Amino acid sequence: MPNINYNFSISISSGPSENFSNTIAVGAYDKVSVTVPAGTTTAPPVHVQPDDKIERIKFLYIKSDIYSKAAPKTLTYKTTETGKPIRLDHSQILIGSSLIALLDEAKNFTINNQCDEDAHIDILVGRDVS
Repeated sequence: MPNINYNFSISISSGPSENFSNTIAVGAYDKVSVTVPAGTTTAPPVHVQPDDKIERIKFLYIKSDIYSKAAPKTLTYKTTETGKPIRLDHSQILIGSSLIALLDEAKNFTINNQCDEDAHIDILVGRDVS
């Protein structure tokens, strides 16, 4: 059974700082890398796990080499066809099945890139298998 280890260091200039780390045991992980061309509005779905059981996901990390700017130059993803687009304006880390459940579903992501350059995106999912 693989473990996902994570460490965070957060500091605010002239303010507090926090460091923390933890380990999550998962049954499996999936890593997907995709390039979404500039100007893409109808990209094919990116499959991030084998089924639609979102309650199995315990860890979700999404990063890109570019990030969303002010409208209309946006980089967004949806987890369902009718879902609200989520702006990818920074790396996103969701830890814990309760927070991830807010996504509605997490089998397929549809990514739209209205930025001026291609987006190279990595998605890492840690999940239970049963």
